[in-house]
Amino acid sequence: AVASPGPLFTTVTDPAVPSGGAVGAGESATFTSISCASPGNCVAGGSYRNPAGGSQAMIETETQGAWGAPQRVALPSNATTVAKSESATIASVSCPVQGFCEAVGSYRGSGNGALVVSEIGGVWQTGTMLPAVSGEVANGAILDSVSCASVGNCVAVGTSTVSHGLTEPSIATEVSGAW
Repeated sequence: AVASPGPLFTTVTDPAVPSGGAVGAGESATFTSISCASPGNCVAGGSYRNPAGGSQAMIETETQGAWGAPQRVALPSNATTVAKSESATIASVSCPVQGFCEAVGSYRGSGNGALVVSEIGGVWQTGTMLPAVSGEVANGAILDSVSCASVGNCVAVGTSTVSHGLTEPSIATEVSGAW
């Protein structure tokens, strides 16, 4: 056996939920994905509970080994997450280069559908909903995983709901920054 050069992980942290999240007994948050462009430069994505009981998508960025505060993902102007039945989440993140990432997930509420959020030059943009695919029921898409080969060139996979609650696989492709 070879001796380990030291601990594999540093301390575990417990970040706070973004501003406006439920706190105390109602607090609930989870990260579901992480991607690292290089050691100490990572992005984690997930969701947290809002005071109404719905969920809101969040991102947290590590830069040069220091984690920043979790931040709420800005949803498109027609989307809200104020009611218990409304939710947004980040299911997967891919960062081919530090400061340039794609995060995917879903949104349920006013303007349902597949959620895509881009980080460009270290700044997270407002999320966008991808258009419905042919035969999809009222924007019933969910993106579960994303992989980016280079900046602006990614593929995301998930499911689309079609008639009678049946689902079909979905693939969304980003080429030169356009989904």
